[in-house]
Amino acid sequence: MTVEMLEQQQALYLQRAKHIVDVAEKEGRALLPEEATTHAQCLAYVDKFDQRIKDARVDAATREAATAIAGNGQRSKAGSSAKGSWGDQFVAATKDFFASGFHRSQAAWSSPAIQVPWQATTLGEGAGSGAALVQPDVQPGPIPMPTRPLRIAELFATGATSSNTVRLMMETTFTNNAAPVAEGTAKPESALAFTAVDEPVRKIAHFLPVTDEMLEDVPTIRSYIDSRLRLGVLLTEDDQLLNGSGTAPALLGILNRSGLTATVTQTTEAIADLIAKQIQAIATASMLLPDAVIMNGADWLTLLTVKTTAGEYLADNAPFVSMNPPMIWGLPVIVTPAIVAKTILIGNFALGGIVFRHTSGLSIAATSSHQDWFTKNLTCVRAEERIALAIVRASAFGKVVLA
Repeated sequence: MTVEMLEQQQALYLQRAKHIVDVAEKEGRALLPEEATTHAQCLAYVDKFDQRIKDARVDAATREAATAIAGNGQRSKAGSSAKGSWGDQFVAATKDFFASGFHRSQAAWSSPAIQVPWQATTLGEGAGSGAALVQPDVQPGPIPMPTRPLRIAELFATGATSSNTVRLMMETTFTNNAAPVAEGTAKPESALAFTAVDEPVRKIAHFLPVTDEMLEDVPTIRSYIDSRLRLGVLLTEDDQLLNGSGTAPALLGILNRSGLTATVTQTTEAIADLIAKQIQAIATASMLLPDAVIMNGADWLTLLTVKTTAGEYLADNAPFVSMNPPMIWGLPVIVTPAIVAKTILIGNFALGGIVFRHTSGLSIAATSSHQDWFTKNLTCVRAEERIALAIVRASAFGKVVLA
């Protein structure tokens, strides 16, 4: 540290000590205990700097003599000097200032001025400066994209199978001739007829290629991939249960089944009236009261916002009434984009259909035995399930088609 720098620091402590005394005199009082302590510390540092300035002058004279003898009076090409780096000079020059706590003063303060050779480039967070030193705050785990809720499969009864076909014996005729009979007379005969209905067990599957390095280096990626692959299978399952075409390997979904209660088509009637009409038609045809209504969000919004000619909502002050879950005519409404707009499905899902799941379950498997993936360190992660949809009473379901 140069003599000039030491003198600047000594002057700063003298100025600080004088300021404390001036404030007390201006207010006509004695020094407060903490002020007296700080004042004494400043004077003590002034005394220390007297000796450091004296030693620095001796050192400077010695360096000048040595430089003259060595013939090296120039700074190095790298810009450094015998005084150390700019950072070293700043730390040495301000060490006592910050150690004494002067930077905590309530009044305005500044550190001692430090003279360094040449002007340094400002260090900032720009790409050409210190950007690489600023580390991002990386949150754990990936954030998944939102998907539609899984609502359809949970409506059905569930069964299990270990075959590739589910065969059901469906009652097709029930002739009930039960009647009152007189003593000793012949009883009437009733009749039952059955037919075998086969429902194929279909597979829903997909896979994802992942590098071995990713599986090894990211601890959470395995469970994340598993969960997303499972979700993908279940999302397709929901869609198939509703909309499956029945052309192998697709399931035959409810909307494409024959034997449903006749469709109710809108002309001028209100949507709520059409739903009520279909509920009654299903109950009459199947002897089962519907237990759910499935509709697209756009149709549900149309239903909610119906108003009287006076501008009042029919849904009992709808914007301010909580319907959780949504209900209409006492039935829960399943709002999902899995069903197309303008088509509403009503039915008794619990008694009208069964989802049979193969005993192999929804499985996740991984292998590198795929083409040349072993040599490329790629792993194939696969998710799959096998299910069948059996509609045991088609008349327990019916559609409403809106204009």
